[in-house]
Amino acid sequence: MKMDVAAFGEKGEKLISLTNKNNVTLGLSNHGARIVNLIADFGTEQRNLVLGFESAKEYDEIDSYLGASIGRVAGRISGAKFELDGKEFQLEKNDGENNLHGGVNSFDRKIWDYEMIEGDEQASVVFSIDSPHMENGFPGNLKQKLTYTLTDSNQVKIDYWAQTDERTLYNPTNHVYFNLNPKITETVANHRLYLDSDFFGSLTEDVLPTGEKVASAGTPFDFNDKEGRLLADGFTSDYAQNKLVNGFDHPFVFNDSPFESIKGTLFGPDGKVKINLYTDQPSVVVYTTNQLNAPVSMRGSTQVQHGGITLETQGLPDAINHEGFGNIILDPASDYQSTTIFELIF
Repeated sequence: MKMDVAAFGEKGEKLISLTNKNNVTLGLSNHGARIVNLIADFGTEQRNLVLGFESAKEYDEIDSYLGASIGRVAGRISGAKFELDGKEFQLEKNDGENNLHGGVNSFDRKIWDYEMIEGDEQASVVFSIDSPHMENGFPGNLKQKLTYTLTDSNQVKIDYWAQTDERTLYNPTNHVYFNLNPKITETVANHRLYLDSDFFGSLTEDVLPTGEKVASAGTPFDFNDKEGRLLADGFTSDYAQNKLVNGFDHPFVFNDSPFESIKGTLFGPDGKVKINLYTDQPSVVVYTTNQLNAPVSMRGSTQVQHGGITLETQGLPDAINHEGFGNIILDPASDYQSTTIFELIF
């Protein structure tokens, strides 16, 4: 394994690159504990499979969520408030009347501590950060570690760990955007997606969960074919839930299967690469860069609408406010642990 560290900003931000024996390079930054690069070597070409910028400043000025660790709670919390143990907690309203991705200046904008660990067939970077009691309105002093590992079998493994001294909410994710085209100027409409899921969560006009799990069969949200379904089907659909967000911005509930089972696969359009997803999380939020109304400069080119797709493994969004959406309460008596793997096949 090869490991390199380079400057990525003027405030201590670093770009940490891990390269395996197959010349796959995973680029990470302590700015937001984020994925910056995922470069695959096809022999005749190298292709960056994720969207990203070339400096920490660009993330701060253009899109701080891109590739970042998200928390304490991913997604929207309706009304920017929740009740826990009989007490109401008011959060920042940074998305209209709602709280999005933990609030302003959350995990995605912080500079994390990090440690590099090299092994024979893998290398890891362990990011860590503390979130003090009532930061952004969340109770409890929270300690957390986030470990990224690149293996010689071309797996990118993300291990989450957290501990609190007071009951709180915790539902983190990673917000990496994939684009498996030769150029990021191409949309992901030509990508196919498989998900081991029979239900998705519907949204209100304010893009909040309704609390209803809808059967996906017979809709553009049915990705349960292992050969994958074109994302374009949702982009051009007249189905109300697609039109609401101009694509996909929805949670999909995984079927009950062991961790070793593939929970999803993203297929590149030219057959050169696909990404398998493994996770112990109950759902994945699929977002397809729907809100980009003008091209964004990126790595000497441009990112366009529907130019990327996120596969955000997590508990169901806004679970604290919906019965039957699962538990995202973290208790001092038990640590939080979770694993997600993105496996490159090429």
